[in-house]
Amino acid sequence: MPHLQILECQLLSKALFTILTIMMGLLKQLSSAPPILPEGIPGFLSELQSLVFYAEQTISIWDCIPRIFSWPHRKLLTLKLEIRVYVDIYQEDLDKISELIDEGFAISIFESGQDYFERNS
Repeated sequence: MPHLQILECQLLSKALFTILTIMMGLLKQLSSAPPILPEGIPGFLSELQSLVFYAEQTISIWDCIPRIFSWPHRKLLTLKLEIRVYVDIYQEDLDKISELIDEGFAISIFESGQDYFERNS
């Protein structure tokens, strides 16, 4: 699936473990995948341009976001996370994500339909 450009995931299960497993697995792969593997094979979702998650439960994968955007091939990625309940981000991760947004990266986090960064600024 190296040529996949848009991925939208609706994780509306009440099973928190399932949601965390899917989201953490995907975001960890994105945060550690180079554009091209040593064998010349394209990396994991190397052409991804837009990633959207809708989830009912809060997640704790915020530390992956700065690592994702540290890769040159992820600079133009649009990331949108919509959480139906509360968003709980450690201050250190919040500062890093805010810095990326200030630098122009397309990162949006919504908590119960409201922009998390506008609400908490």
